[in-house]
Amino acid sequence: MAENKISACLVVYNEEEKIEDCLRSIRDYVDQIVLVHDGECTDRTLEIANKYGCEIYIEKYLGNAEPHRSFSFEKSRNDWILLIDADERLSLGLAEELETLIQDMNVDAYTFDWVSEIGEKGQLFKKKQILLRKNKMYFLGFPHIQVETRGVCKYLPFSLLHDTSEYRSGKKLLASYLRKNKKWGMVTAKMLRSPLEDLSVFNCIINDPNLKQIKKVKLIKNFPLVAIFVVPVYSFFYGMVFCKGFKKGFLGFVSCLHVPLHIFFTC
Repeated sequence: MAENKISACLVVYNEEEKIEDCLRSIRDYVDQIVLVHDGECTDRTLEIANKYGCEIYIEKYLGNAEPHRSFSFEKSRNDWILLIDADERLSLGLAEELETLIQDMNVDAYTFDWVSEIGEKGQLFKKKQILLRKNKMYFLGFPHIQVETRGVCKYLPFSLLHDTSEYRSGKKLLASYLRKNKKWGMVTAKMLRSPLEDLSVFNCIINDPNLKQIKKVKLIKNFPLVAIFVVPVYSFFYGMVFCKGFKKGFLGFVSCLHVPLHIFFTC
């Protein structure tokens, strides 16, 4: 495993409209790009990915990105992983700092501002952990479960930009959340009916009682009626208060409904 180098890991599905902006933002700042496609590609996504030198893997269609992420991490050759989606791109300020950030031996992961630009009403801010030291990170391949570190995580006010150009209003964003989460909820419900041991994992075991990811999934699986109230309320409160969604009015309100809607359709 190469030291002080970065592998960018992406899981995509037919993203020809957005993938190029993503790859353009990272190609000069990472040492490897691992791209996993969820099932057969029916647009120009892989053609574009080839142009940017991605290492491409086509896996069985699952209808969700998270189960494939562990595989993408396993294919990485470097000691840092940059986790990014096709509809995200690094701000220039963040991209130019990557080489410096990975030199800090006292930090094992970084969290940045996740910025969505919607219409003319400003930006929505959340926070997302996307740059992690590989040997300290762990992951459970379940929807809306974030990659975590066993080490030290540091927040820095750089921006990861989320391309939401197709949403011109809070109403359109809400309609999109309803449509997507209804679909993803069916996939998640199927995963919950299967044994937890079937879930993909990275750098962890499913029976570890100390990992908060696993605790959360077990809560949803074993106590769905509790989860349908507890998890959405916590997620909504966290987004509105700690991520200051309340400052963005209706857009902030809708943005904080993403995870609650997913849990609702799942349970």
